Amino acid sequence: MQIAIMTDELSSDLETALEIGMDWGIRHFELRGIGSERVGALSPFTTHHMYQTIERTGATIAALSPGIFKIPLVDPNVPEGFQVLRWQDTEEFYFRKNAIQRLEDHLNVLLPESLAIAKRLGVKTVVIFGVNRPDRVSSDDCPEFVIDLLREAAKKAGEAGITLALENEHICFADSAEHTARIIEKIDHPNLRINWDPANAYYAGEDPYPFGYQFVKDYVAHVHFKDAVTDPNGHCRYVVEGSIRWEQQLEQLQKDGYKGFVTIETHCRPKIASARQTLERIRKVLG
Repeated sequence: MQIAIMTDELSSDLETALEIGMDWGIRHFELRGIGSERVGALSPFTTHHMYQTIERTGATIAALSPGIFKIPLVDPNVPEGFQVLRWQDTEEFYFRKNAIQRLEDHLNVLLPESLAIAKRLGVKTVVIFGVNRPDRVSSDDCPEFVIDLLREAAKKAGEAGITLALENEHICFADSAEHTARIIEKIDHPNLRINWDPANAYYAGEDPYPFGYQFVKDYVAHVHFKDAVTDPNGHCRYVVEGSIRWEQQLEQLQKDGYKGFVTIETHCRPKIASARQTLERIRKVLG
């Protein structure tokens, strides 16, 4: 098992993030945001600068997180109630048409671009998501449209020799460990595995370890490390040390033979202090 860190959890400036991480003895990094752009949709200048910086520093890129399919799913059909007024009917039609187009663009533009970056950098893992659920829609039954979308994405990744790691995220159909594993099993493609994020499972209302982990343990290709607690008012928030049994989770991953990356992704401020404390916490277990 190897430690990595999300560069924009240290700094939005890639060179600064790599310098800080390498000063801490980290050599592996995950790319998500650079400046105000996200990997996979970078400007030509930012892309050029990214390659130059990585080559100059000698950093190894553990994974990419381009945000693929972390966008809303909407019913393409305009509800009859909106069709009474022509202006409202028109607005809803184009809203839904554009939403479907975004999903297609993620599959046919953002994914191929991300795979191309991964290949050039020697990256074997690209993190994706299970499409945002509409309000009041349960994640118990993932729509066939989403299954087909993820299956096609896995096929494209397979052709590129890259693994897609489906991240469990509380706003998506792949939210809990149980639901995410169910999607993986239904698609049954060797290039679609899981990016296990216990804190996101916690946000989804699931006990991530030991309960949630039992569903995903055979499919884990990548891990994100952050922690969370629930306030007295019932709201979750990310913290450096919270309710997740991370020490036991890391030990279990080792026992199960996991040899991939654990990426520090605190979502906390102050960013550098939070990342440093998290790194120390992981090193106490991994040595």
